[in-house]
Amino acid sequence: MNKAVYEAVCVVLFAFLPNYCAEYIEMASMRSNCELFSITIPESITVENSGTLHFAINNYSDEDAKITVSAKDAVIDTGFYFAPAHTSVEKNLQISCNSAEAHINFLIDLGKCGNAEKQLHVLNSAYKVPSQIPSMPEPSKPNVQLYYVVSKENDEFIVDVSLRNMTQQAIQGSLFAEVPEGWQGNAKLVALEPFEEKNFKLKIEPKSGAVGTFNFDIVFAPEDALVRERVFVEVESKPIYTGFFAIATAGIAAAIILVIVVLIFSLFHKQNILKKEPWYVR
Repeated sequence: MNKAVYEAVCVVLFAFLPNYCAEYIEMASMRSNCELFSITIPESITVENSGTLHFAINNYSDEDAKITVSAKDAVIDTGFYFAPAHTSVEKNLQISCNSAEAHINFLIDLGKCGNAEKQLHVLNSAYKVPSQIPSMPEPSKPNVQLYYVVSKENDEFIVDVSLRNMTQQAIQGSLFAEVPEGWQGNAKLVALEPFEEKNFKLKIEPKSGAVGTFNFDIVFAPEDALVRERVFVEVESKPIYTGFFAIATAGIAAAIILVIVVLIFSLFHKQNILKKEPWYVR
């Protein structure tokens, strides 16, 4: 019932209900025929990178319609539409989309009738997932545990190495030390059965005249992989007096031998004199 009908009713009932007539007229002025507004927007459309949305705005209400449009993951050619009261218009919306899908939001301001909102889901049929070049699988590194203990024998270092195969496959490779230049070290060819552990000895000979702290790697090298551990050793300088001590020791020993020889010779000589000269008195 619109305002004119309310006024006609009030004319008839004015003599009987004068107070209610004013309320009916006020209510009629507040009504805006909000239910007479509609906008024909589908729930979803499909485009090929770009497309056009055709829709109609039927605004037979008493309020002007202001429609704000926003987009997510898409580009649109306009962000606002206006539909005056008591009009019906058709609109076009240009949509560009470079992703697989996008969302368009329509916020409707209908004055006294309040706000409303509609959503449009856009599907891009031309979008293709970029092809991924399959990466080459990295060579699997053998799960081998390496332990070592360093000791010194004379002028050499002895590295006791333990290798443990932690896999279900047999592993074969070389065991060696990456020693500094001028040093010497031996190598071993190692074969380990699944879950087998073996011990090896590597002899490392420092360079002549080397003094100080040095480091090198103990390396186990199966195919396409390396297992290494860093080793630190201390090479001490030889004392200068060592040679003199050896010479002195040799001299003392020679002197003792000489004294013993002289004593033996003297004793033997005295015994000969006693035998030949009985008158000899000691």
